[in-house]
Amino acid sequence: MKKARKGLITQRQAAEEIGQSERHVRRLLDRLKGKGDSALVHALRGRRSNRKLDEKTKEKALVILQRDVYRGFGPTLAAEYWASKHDIHAGRETVRTWMIE
Repeated sequence: MKKARKGLITQRQAAEEIGQSERHVRRLLDRLKGKGDSALVHALRGRRSNRKLDEKTKEKALVILQRDVYRGFGPTLAAEYWASKHDIHAGRETVRTWMIE
């Protein structure tokens, strides 16, 4: 991107190098001009994801999982039961990660 900004390579060449479209390279160069190098870093870097579930929800779900009824449940079945019986909506992979912790 620095080469494209300095005019050493074309926007098309920069797009090929980074695997993006020419239009996206133009957008990146405009942001680079306005914000500097920090423009190329993801905007949510260092902040909590919008999709992250609260810690209270996680704790509640894990307490429910300790009950005898849920013994032997895998992550998919646990996620389905939480959604239907306890209104806790967590993805299968999220549940799997919580179970491993």
